[in-house]
Amino acid sequence: SCAQPYHNPLQLTWKDHTFKRNRWTLNPQILKEKEYIQKIREELGVFFKFNKKQDTLLKTLWDTMKAYLRGVLIAYLANKSKEKWKKQNNLIKRIKSLEDRLTKTPGDEQIRNDFARCKHKINILDQEELVKKLQYIKQNHFEYANKPGR
Repeated sequence: SCAQPYHNPLQLTWKDHTFKRNRWTLNPQILKEKEYIQKIREELGVFFKFNKKQDTLLKTLWDTMKAYLRGVLIAYLANKSKEKWKKQNNLIKRIKSLEDRLTKTPGDEQIRNDFARCKHKINILDQEELVKKLQYIKQNHFEYANKPGR
Protein backbone atom coordinates (compact mmCIF):
# COMPACT_ATOMS: atom_id res chain seq x y z
CA SER A 1 0.00 0.00 0.00
CA CYS A 2 1.29 3.41 -0.94
CA ALA A 3 0.29 6.78 0.48
CA GLN A 4 0.31 8.28 -3.00
CA PRO A 5 -1.81 6.01 -5.24
CA TYR A 6 -0.89 7.78 -8.48
CA HIS A 7 2.64 6.40 -8.16
CA ASN A 8 1.51 2.76 -8.23
CA PRO A 9 1.87 0.87 -11.49
CA LEU A 10 -1.28 0.17 -13.48
CA GLN A 11 -2.05 -2.85 -15.61
CA LEU A 12 -4.77 -2.79 -18.25
CA THR A 13 -5.86 -6.05 -19.85
CA TRP A 14 -8.15 -6.25 -22.84
CA LYS A 15 -9.50 -9.72 -23.41
CA ASP A 16 -10.70 -11.05 -26.74
CA HIS A 17 -10.26 -7.73 -28.46
CA THR A 18 -8.49 -7.90 -31.76
CA PHE A 19 -7.64 -4.86 -33.79
CA LYS A 20 -8.14 -5.26 -37.51
CA ARG A 21 -6.14 -3.03 -39.69
CA ASN A 22 -8.24 -1.89 -42.60
CA ARG A 23 -6.43 -2.43 -45.84
CA TRP A 24 -6.82 0.20 -48.47
CA THR A 25 -8.73 -1.10 -51.47
CA LEU A 26 -9.74 0.60 -54.67
CA ASN A 27 -13.39 1.52 -54.91
CA PRO A 28 -14.30 0.30 -58.41
CA GLN A 29 -17.18 2.80 -58.65
CA ILE A 30 -14.66 5.63 -58.97
CA LEU A 31 -13.46 4.17 -62.28
CA LYS A 32 -16.85 4.98 -63.82
CA GLU A 33 -16.26 8.71 -63.46
CA LYS A 34 -15.01 10.25 -66.68
CA GLU A 35 -13.38 13.13 -64.81
CA TYR A 36 -11.28 10.73 -62.76
CA ILE A 37 -10.31 8.64 -65.82
CA GLN A 38 -9.06 11.81 -67.53
CA LYS A 39 -7.08 12.75 -64.40
CA ILE A 40 -5.47 9.28 -64.33
CA ARG A 41 -4.44 9.61 -67.97
CA GLU A 42 -2.83 12.99 -67.34
CA GLU A 43 -1.08 11.83 -64.17
CA LEU A 44 0.22 8.64 -65.83
CA GLY A 45 1.63 10.73 -68.67
CA VAL A 46 3.47 12.92 -66.19
CA PHE A 47 4.63 9.91 -64.17
CA PHE A 48 6.08 8.02 -67.12
CA LYS A 49 7.65 11.17 -68.55
CA PHE A 50 9.79 11.58 -65.44
CA ASN A 51 10.26 7.96 -64.35
CA LYS A 52 10.75 5.88 -67.48
CA LYS A 53 14.48 5.24 -67.47
CA GLN A 54 16.46 2.46 -69.15
CA ASP A 55 18.07 1.25 -65.93
CA THR A 56 14.80 1.10 -63.89
CA LEU A 57 13.38 -2.38 -63.32
CA LEU A 58 9.81 -2.85 -64.53
CA LYS A 59 8.78 -4.25 -61.14
CA THR A 60 10.06 -1.14 -59.40
CA LEU A 61 8.35 1.10 -61.95
CA TRP A 62 5.07 -0.84 -61.54
CA ASP A 63 5.13 -0.63 -57.73
CA THR A 64 6.02 3.05 -57.83
CA MET A 65 3.22 3.76 -60.29
CA LYS A 66 0.67 1.96 -58.07
CA ALA A 67 1.74 3.99 -55.04
CA TYR A 68 1.62 7.20 -57.07
CA LEU A 69 -1.88 6.46 -58.40
CA ARG A 70 -3.06 5.56 -54.90
CA GLY A 71 -1.92 9.00 -53.75
CA VAL A 72 -3.64 10.67 -56.71
CA LEU A 73 -6.85 8.79 -55.91
CA ILE A 74 -6.74 9.68 -52.23
CA ALA A 75 -6.20 13.36 -53.06
CA TYR A 76 -9.03 13.26 -55.64
CA LEU A 77 -11.44 11.64 -53.18
CA ALA A 78 -10.47 14.09 -50.42
CA ASN A 79 -11.20 17.07 -52.70
CA LYS A 80 -14.45 15.49 -53.84
CA SER A 81 -15.47 14.90 -50.22
CA LYS A 82 -14.67 18.51 -49.29
CA GLU A 83 -16.74 19.80 -52.21
CA LYS A 84 -19.67 17.58 -51.20
CA TRP A 85 -19.39 18.74 -47.59
CA LYS A 86 -19.36 22.41 -48.67
CA LYS A 87 -22.34 21.84 -50.95
CA GLN A 88 -24.29 20.17 -48.18
CA ASN A 89 -23.45 22.93 -45.67
CA ASN A 90 -24.48 25.60 -48.18
CA LEU A 91 -27.77 23.81 -48.74
CA ILE A 92 -28.39 23.60 -44.99
CA LYS A 93 -27.68 27.33 -44.60
CA ARG A 94 -29.96 28.07 -47.55
CA ILE A 95 -32.74 25.96 -46.01
CA LYS A 96 -32.44 27.83 -42.71
CA SER A 97 -32.63 31.21 -44.44
CA LEU A 98 -35.62 30.06 -46.52
CA GLU A 99 -37.36 28.83 -43.35
CA ASP A 100 -36.88 32.26 -41.79
CA ARG A 101 -38.26 33.94 -44.91
CA LEU A 102 -41.21 31.53 -44.97
CA THR A 103 -42.13 32.39 -41.39
CA LYS A 104 -42.20 36.08 -42.34
CA THR A 105 -44.11 35.60 -45.61
CA PRO A 106 -45.91 32.21 -45.46
CA GLY A 107 -47.85 32.70 -48.70
CA ASP A 108 -44.86 33.21 -51.03
CA GLU A 109 -44.83 30.33 -53.53
CA GLN A 110 -41.33 31.13 -54.87
CA ILE A 111 -39.77 30.73 -51.43
CA ARG A 112 -41.79 27.56 -50.84
CA ASN A 113 -40.59 26.07 -54.15
CA ASP A 114 -36.95 26.99 -53.41
CA PHE A 115 -37.31 25.43 -49.97
CA ALA A 116 -38.68 22.17 -51.43
CA ARG A 117 -35.90 22.10 -54.04
CA CYS A 118 -33.17 22.52 -51.41
CA LYS A 119 -34.72 19.82 -49.21
CA HIS A 120 -34.84 17.50 -52.22
CA LYS A 121 -31.16 18.11 -52.99
CA ILE A 122 -30.20 17.35 -49.37
CA ASN A 123 -32.24 14.15 -49.50
CA ILE A 124 -30.44 13.08 -52.68
CA LEU A 125 -27.04 13.67 -51.04
CA ASP A 126 -28.13 11.68 -47.98
CA GLN A 127 -29.40 8.82 -50.14
CA GLU A 128 -26.12 8.66 -52.05
CA GLU A 129 -24.25 8.41 -48.75
CA LEU A 130 -26.58 5.66 -47.53
CA VAL A 131 -26.10 3.69 -50.75
CA LYS A 132 -22.32 3.83 -50.28
CA LYS A 133 -22.59 2.68 -46.68
CA LEU A 134 -24.97 -0.13 -47.59
CA GLN A 135 -22.61 -1.28 -50.34
CA TYR A 136 -19.71 -1.31 -47.87
CA ILE A 137 -21.76 -3.30 -45.33
CA LYS A 138 -22.71 -5.89 -47.95
CA GLN A 139 -19.10 -6.24 -49.05
CA ASN A 140 -17.87 -6.52 -45.46
CA HIS A 141 -20.55 -9.10 -44.64
CA PHE A 142 -19.61 -11.15 -47.69
CA GLU A 143 -15.89 -11.07 -46.87
CA TYR A 144 -16.29 -12.14 -43.23
CA ALA A 145 -19.31 -14.43 -43.50
CA ASN A 146 -19.16 -18.15 -42.85
CA LYS A 147 -18.43 -19.86 -46.13
CA PRO A 148 -18.67 -23.59 -46.68
CA GLY A 149 -15.42 -25.08 -47.89
CA ARG A 150 -13.22 -22.75 -45.90
